[in-house]
Amino acid sequence: MRTLLSLALISLCFSFSAQVDCPNTFDGNGDFHVTINDLIDLLSVFGDYDLDQDGVWDSADICVDPEACNYQANPTEPCGEIDALGVCGGSCPFDDNNDGYCDCSLDNVLLFDEVEYTLAHIGDQCWFASNLRSTVFSNGDPIPEVISNGDWLASANSAARCSVNNDTYLDEVFGYLYNSYTVNDSRNICPSGWRVPTDADWIVLELSLGMTDEVANLWDWRGSDQGLQLKSSEYWDGTNSSGFNAVPTGWRYHGNGGFQSFQVQTYFWSTSGIIYRQLQTDVDNINRGAYYPNSGYPVRCVRTE
Repeated sequence: MRTLLSLALISLCFSFSAQVDCPNTFDGNGDFHVTINDLIDLLSVFGDYDLDQDGVWDSADICVDPEACNYQANPTEPCGEIDALGVCGGSCPFDDNNDGYCDCSLDNVLLFDEVEYTLAHIGDQCWFASNLRSTVFSNGDPIPEVISNGDWLASANSAARCSVNNDTYLDEVFGYLYNSYTVNDSRNICPSGWRVPTDADWIVLELSLGMTDEVANLWDWRGSDQGLQLKSSEYWDGTNSSGFNAVPTGWRYHGNGGFQSFQVQTYFWSTSGIIYRQLQTDVDNINRGAYYPNSGYPVRCVRTE
């Protein structure tokens, strides 16, 4: 009886061979033989599941959470969540004001020396989104305000700060100018957990904005539109797509203590000796250079933790 039934099934398959195939469901390797190899293949996935129904066995699928935003994507990717900017697997924790820029904290502000600073999350870094206006070092020691040109020259080997053009009305938008002795002082002019950026910190920022590593380590004007991304769209000719909001402060000249290039240029100190970054009107890239330590430039702080 069993022989007759088998022959009947074979006959049925052959009778429809011109229209359909009749594969054996146990012929896992498709060699038209059900052998021990098929059994071994079956046992290798015995007890496995595909809970998220993405066509990949869970044993080979890193992400099996149906609630993950990428659970049906690349099986070698860990589960991702939609971040605050709507990016699947993104790293932005907050965008509390819904402005499209990642926030560094829930309210995205920091209070230091009675001044409230908005923060900018760029790449993996958090930066002040405005120039420093600190009158003290982080330990509370005062930073001397130096107004006259002669006194600025006389402070060539000690800490000094001033308002842009000695006009305190400009402080809120443009911040203070500091000499290099101030930013390299071990007492730190940034709040605890923050520092004046090193040259390496600036390079990390530039890489986040699309500059290549090779170009970032060059000197002089380099890059493409990274300066444009940093410059304010309200007070300058930039896009501020980074949220950094650089403004054209000008600078204080080391040679006579006078003010130069207001609303045309800005420079930013680093703590790597006298290395700076420069931005300029009608120029889209960024200058990396070094200058005299008693020049007066603005300062940004970057988070250290």
